[in-house]
Amino acid sequence: MKSFISKLYDRPVLLFLITLVLVFIIEGAIMYALYQLNSFLAPEIEGLIDALALTIILFPVFYFLAFRPLRISHQELSRKGEELEQRVVERTKELNEAQEQLIRSEKLATLGQLAGGISHDFNNILCAVRGFNEMALMDTDKESQSYECLKSAIGAVDRGTILTKQLLIFSRRHIMETRVIDLNDTVRNMLKMLDRLIGEDITIQTDLAPQLATIKADQGNIEQVIMNLLLNARDAMPKSGKITIKTENIIIDEEYHRLNPESRCGSFVCLSIADTGIGMDKDTVARVFEPFFTTKKESKGTGLGLSVVYGIVKKHDGWINVFSEPGQGAVFRIYLPASGEKAEPKQDTKTIVLDDIKGNGERILLVEDNTAIKEMVSRALTKIGYNVSLASTGKEAREIFAGEKGGFHLVLSDILLPDANGIELADEFLKQKPGLPIILSSGFPDKSEYSDEIQKRNLPFVPKPYQLSKLFKTIKEVIASRNSARY
Repeated sequence: MKSFISKLYDRPVLLFLITLVLVFIIEGAIMYALYQLNSFLAPEIEGLIDALALTIILFPVFYFLAFRPLRISHQELSRKGEELEQRVVERTKELNEAQEQLIRSEKLATLGQLAGGISHDFNNILCAVRGFNEMALMDTDKESQSYECLKSAIGAVDRGTILTKQLLIFSRRHIMETRVIDLNDTVRNMLKMLDRLIGEDITIQTDLAPQLATIKADQGNIEQVIMNLLLNARDAMPKSGKITIKTENIIIDEEYHRLNPESRCGSFVCLSIADTGIGMDKDTVARVFEPFFTTKKESKGTGLGLSVVYGIVKKHDGWINVFSEPGQGAVFRIYLPASGEKAEPKQDTKTIVLDDIKGNGERILLVEDNTAIKEMVSRALTKIGYNVSLASTGKEAREIFAGEKGGFHLVLSDILLPDANGIELADEFLKQKPGLPIILSSGFPDKSEYSDEIQKRNLPFVPKPYQLSKLFKTIKEVIASRNSARY
């Protein structure tokens, strides 16, 4: 009954009609009774009853005009309050997720700085070890046991070099050789070798977008990203499963950017690699890009694969998202800026010829603050016919260069020196002797702008640890290319 009355309050027209009918019935009954009794008060009571009936009839109108707006406003406020409360919960969740993502990015950036510093020092050590082993190898009979021992030592150095290269990529201090590429072509070319790498029990499917926009990237780095993600997907499916590689054109708007602080608005190419593996829980996803973090057995990985992916993507001004739940597989989505330019043809890799790398008495100024590397390179260059002058600092290099009146055929300088950097030193020498061949070397450019500065000046760069044969060939080619310069 109470519910019925409440519904009538919500329908004032129906309430008015029912009240009107009831009033007429009650008034008619009262008047009929009075006239039956021949009451002399019937005319007076009839007027009073008419007034009372009018009041009752007007009540629904009064209620509708006076109280219903308040009732509606209260209901509207309740509804708005519930919507606001729900929005606050959603917004709080978004802010918490954004904060977690920001903390994760800052943490990875700090780890990247640490990794970059370690790799720089480690590369200097590897450079000296490899160089001395190569020199010893030159004087060792190929049939002797020592020759094989030296080759094994060099192989160990190469494995250490791969490790430090991954650290450099993660720390984003690896110099890139960028060009405009088609990501679809990169995936197709890699498919030729993926079956052998992934295994027969895992199916690889592709969904490559037609008319995919090009990207400006380091071809080798992008291949490294795809390879690392595929190997990670393979390890997540120990028995069997499916990997899906997808490319698509994406436009990022303000709403997406608000929910994903690492993103930015514009046109991007998205590379997705999904697997049907064991998946990851929330805590694992939060740490998945940390260097040396791994859920695999100790003998199965170094924990650098996804860290390298993160570093490469960041180096290319992109970002990466991970979606995974236990038992539901994982999806890695990489966003790279669209270029819009036509893809450049892939450059053929020239075979390095180890013959004819000896010098002819050319004078080289070697600027290197690491004592072991300086001694190793000096001995090696002298051994193959170059005349080497040594400097450990920028000051010493300037004094020697001035004392010899610039009489050098080439300058080989480390970038990071105790009192200067090799780029500034190169500028000074080139002002005094335009056209002077200069080669720069380092474990890494300490600041990201060094890469741009080196490329802008078109200076050859030899990363440490270098192979002596490649260093010799680079020196020979650089001197030959500047043979028109006057000494």
